[in-house]
Amino acid sequence: MFRILVDFNTMGPDKQRRVHIPTHVDDWLIKYLRPGLRVLLFEPDDIEVEAILEYVEKYDRWLGIPDWSTKSYLARVDFDSLPPDVLNRIPIPEKQMKFLLHLIEAKESILLEDDVFEVDAEFVFDEEKRAWYAIPDWSTRRDFDILPPDLPASD
Repeated sequence: MFRILVDFNTMGPDKQRRVHIPTHVDDWLIKYLRPGLRVLLFEPDDIEVEAILEYVEKYDRWLGIPDWSTKSYLARVDFDSLPPDVLNRIPIPEKQMKFLLHLIEAKESILLEDDVFEVDAEFVFDEEKRAWYAIPDWSTRRDFDILPPDLPASD
């Protein structure tokens, strides 16, 4: 399954709340899309949801029909920039925690996301340090299919 960056503000008012697939931005994407394909629609540091693609010929548009029962919130982490000794206890910046705190209290699903994978995590507050940490469950790591898989050679 591969991920498609979308703007959830393009969600239609219809009952299915279909989301526009931005083929005008990523024109290479068109050759990979087909009706019925299951994908992940996402907005970085916001949400992701599984969806089924459909093509609306009348409007020459690709849309994703979200399966809202699969919605997860995303917490962006640049794993490559972290020192190895914090990979199992990742400090979460205060600004990011302002977004995540109400989700934690509501027991929503929150994933740590990177460019190429995501992982489930538990969030804990360290009273002594007065700081929040994410504890990744590395057994849940899911790698993404990266598109386009065949980039043109540069000159």
